[in-house]
Amino acid sequence: MIIEDIIIQEAQKNPHKIFCNIENCPISYKVFNESVESIQKIIQATAHSVKRISLNFNKTIFLLSGIVACNREKKIPIVIPPKEFQLRNFDYKQSSKSEYELNDNSCIVQYKGRIISKSYIYDADETQCVLFSSGTEGYPKSVELTFSNICYSVDSWNSIVNFVSGKMYLNVLPLYHISGLSIFFRSIYCGLSVFYKKYSSKNIIKMLDKVQPDYVSFVPKMIIDIMKVQKGFKLLNKIRLIIIGGDAIDKNVFDYLSKLEINSY
Repeated sequence: MIIEDIIIQEAQKNPHKIFCNIENCPISYKVFNESVESIQKIIQATAHSVKRISLNFNKTIFLLSGIVACNREKKIPIVIPPKEFQLRNFDYKQSSKSEYELNDNSCIVQYKGRIISKSYIYDADETQCVLFSSGTEGYPKSVELTFSNICYSVDSWNSIVNFVSGKMYLNVLPLYHISGLSIFFRSIYCGLSVFYKKYSSKNIIKMLDKVQPDYVSFVPKMIIDIMKVQKGFKLLNKIRLIIIGGDAIDKNVFDYLSKLEINSY
């Protein structure tokens, strides 16, 4: 089963079940599916004849529902980084061959009409979404991720971790990068609820204490920030599993996690 069918199924059977929490605002499957359908209506009304659509959203709810909406409408969503993380003098839309742009202003106008539920069938080699490389070595490159790429990633991680449905995943990683966006796909396939929060080194301890996640993904620098706080290790020990990546792991970080027997991968 693919994510479009999973979301519709949950919205019908368990409409009030929490799909995610975005910056302290809980979003049910019903509400998320309604957000997806509203963007579908925009696409049908304004971009029905194009294939590749860039998503230049600041709001997390629009970005996530925009990806699903594009997939449902057989469009290729291109995730554009926020302005503060864009490389100057680089045209992201031209580089990715975007034919149309959706942004926060696009969602102001509400289009009427009814979306008919249907079964979505895709070729495994079709592009599910497009992301950009960081551009640390030259210009950013657009990377096309297929449906099979996403499924393989989810299955691979699930075979290692054996995610428990209904558990909470804290996502503080950027959604315009595969590290953050993969958690979104992971959560749908594995039935996890995700708490989306912008990372802050000053507030990470409060965040962990408040959310009390079962799973969390960090880059090594985030572990270093937590190491500086005395009660940090107690909070890390409460987490079922910490996934660390995105950069080389400093020996101090490795020793810290090993010595305190913090469950991490």
